[in-house]
This record gives sequence, C-alpha cells and structure tokens, in this order.
Amino acid sequence: MWKRRSTFIRFGGEIPSRDVGLSFSADFVAEWRPGRRGLQRNPEAVVRVAVADAARAASGYSILECSSAQDRVDSELGRLREDGRGEVRITSATARLYVPASVMEEAREHQSRLRREKLEDQLLSHEITRLERFRRSVLANPGSAMAYWFMQHPDDIEIDSYGKIKTLLGEISDNDAEQSWREAGRILVEFTRALSWEEKVRLIELVEAGMARFGHPDEARRFAEYLNPGARGTTPGRSPRTGQ
Repeated sequence: MWKRRSTFIRFGGEIPSRDVGLSFSADFVAEWRPGRRGLQRNPEAVVRVAVADAARAASGYSILECSSAQDRVDSELGRLREDGRGEVRITSATARLYVPASVMEEAREHQSRLRREKLEDQLLSHEITRLERFRRSVLANPGSAMAYWFMQHPDDIEIDSYGKIKTLLGEISDNDAEQSWREAGRILVEFTRALSWEEKVRLIELVEAGMARFGHPDEARRFAEYLNPGARGTTPGRSPRTGQ
C-alpha cells in the first residue's frame, strides 16, 4: 500500500508574553503529511497556524520565565502531534523559544517598575493607616490638636509665652483628664488676660489656624470668641476700635 510522504517545514514567529508589549521569539519545526480528507490548497499554512496556536500557551508566562514557557509549549505541541488536524496530519512539532537581549532588558525594567509600584502602594497604605490612627487619637480632640500644633511649631510662639504654653501642655497630658482640663483652662484664661490686644490676636490666629488646619473650623471660631469675647464681629488681627 502506498504511504503518504511526510514533509518538514521550518518557520519563525513571535508569541506574546504576559508582559504587555513583549513577546517570545520562536523557531518552529514541523513534520506533516496529508490527512484522510484530502489535501487542501495551502496545507503548509494550515500546519503553521496549528503549531503557532498550540505555542500560544506561552502567553501566560513572563519573558523572565522563558524556561517554564518552553516546557509548556513542548507539552502542547506533543498533544498536537498525537491529535492531528483536519486535512493534514502533524506527526511532530517542536519550538525553540528565546528572548533577544534587548527584550530581556526591557522585561527586567518592567518587573523592577512593577516591584517599585507595589512597594509604593504598600507604603501609601501604611501611611494612610498611620494617619487614620493619628486622626482618631489626636486630631479628633480639639485640645489635643491644639497641643500638637504648639509642639510642632514652637517657633511661632513668643519666647516669654512658651513657658506658660509648656505648662498648659503638661496639664493636658496629666493622667487625671478632667482635673487637667480644668487647670489647663484656668492657665489659658490667666495667660490670655495678661496679654495685650496684639498678643491676643496673634495667639488666637495661631490656635485658630491650627484647629482649622486639622478639620475643626467651628471649634476654632468658638475658641476665639471664648478667649476674647470683645473680638466677636471683628476680623482677627484688626483692632475693634480702629479696624486696622
């Protein structure tokens, strides 16, 4: 009985990788012969498409995983040899995957960029969590927010006033919170009474700015009014008598 002869073809191609825009290069060798249904007009095209489709199994791998991609392609092409395809029968098919140096370098840069972005995301998430804890523990309380402002901006306070402000902060941090706040309020009232109009305005501006900055504009306004009721209806920084 006459045997159908096998034909070998060689061709090259590219297989998209998991890395967007980067592809494996591949050299293919396939052996085929006509199938039972007869021979169509361009059998080699059928073989090329069948082999290339099977090799696309490498698309799930990164360029840096070329060895694993090669194993997967070998497995897929082995099944293709056993199954055959329609009008042609593929008796064997192999592929050699490789990555040009320029593509490999680009893949390394891509992976490095992904690692940096992941690290930045983790750091941002950590920072957001830290800020949320800080907001709940410090900024949610107007008094604590004011104390934090003074501690972070000591240069904005007059030298002669710093001792009394430091005493106030010490009272706020006392374990007996209720008594501390009463004493702190007394110190603050005595402190502000002894100030001149210009000094009061300066202090009020500092505290208002700190409280408003931390999300408490209403408390900032009430604080200014309680400290200096004569300032109601006036703009901080201007004299109620001259408007200057």
